[in-house]
Amino acid sequence: MMTTVRSSDDLDRRNASMPHRPGLLVSVRSALEAELVVAAGVECVDVKEPSRGALGAPTLRTISAVAQRNSGRSVLSVALGELLDGAAKRAASLAELREEFRPRFAKIGLRGCAQTAWGTKWKIATSRLPEGTWPVAVIYADAAAAGAPEFDEVVETCAMMDCRFALVDTFNKDGPRLAEIWSLEAMQQRVARARDRGVRLSFAGKLTMQDVDRMRTLDVVFLGVRSAACDGDRLKSINAMRVKELQEMVTHGSVHRREAEINLADFVRPND
Repeated sequence: MMTTVRSSDDLDRRNASMPHRPGLLVSVRSALEAELVVAAGVECVDVKEPSRGALGAPTLRTISAVAQRNSGRSVLSVALGELLDGAAKRAASLAELREEFRPRFAKIGLRGCAQTAWGTKWKIATSRLPEGTWPVAVIYADAAAAGAPEFDEVVETCAMMDCRFALVDTFNKDGPRLAEIWSLEAMQQRVARARDRGVRLSFAGKLTMQDVDRMRTLDVVFLGVRSAACDGDRLKSINAMRVKELQEMVTHGSVHRREAEINLADFVRPND
């Protein structure tokens, strides 16, 4: 049963009980891929179109098909593209989906927002999300490549805008992996800084199997993958065996990780 979050205090209490080990997020581009991911027990199915860039937005038809195949078994996330490139319009369009097909999380990138007053545009875009969908600010670790604001600026703005979730990703998919840009210690420090400001992080960015194995002890919500779950390339199809291996890797050794610790499925956005 869904439990409505009625205040920021309720959300803070729920955040405090969120997992100390991450769940796995796998990005899919079709209902068929979603079925493979959900069957492996993955906690979050993320819908995006990788051929359109780091945060390529899928069509409403694709989102609907994935949501229907998912049938509420995993948390649903979608990519809405970049804030300066139509994200507000795509945010509003989510209301066209059947209520049960609407995503729990909507990711918005900040390409081109460096040295701009992007907070106002962010507020407008996120206000258009339907009730029940949480905004997720995408922080590009390779910020210079994206012309995006740096980590601390995004976290601070999120805190002021009451945006409780952020995803760290890489913009240049032909460039270095997140694990090549930040050391594990640097990741841990950023997790702590964000959490001190009331923002929960997830990590993605060309993560490999080895990266996931090293990062699975981080206190983040999700570790996100696409290429690691595919046949060697993010534009290729999801490989069911790879997904199963990734899911086992995230949970391996987590003897005390109970189902209740990653019960994100009952997260709902407070009424605006």
